[in-house]
Amino acid sequence: MSFAIKLMNSLSYPKKMTLITSILLIPILVSFFLLIHQLNEIVN
Repeated sequence: MSFAIKLMNSLSYPKKMTLITSILLIPILVSFFLLIHQLNEIVN
């Protein structure tokens, strides 16, 4: 069995949702940070 399947089977439902949310939220936050940084450089 895969490590990911073992991990997901061992987690409770709220922990699963927290893990999935953080995996999806981190790239979005990084993208927003880079976008704001680039727009700030253009304005200055």
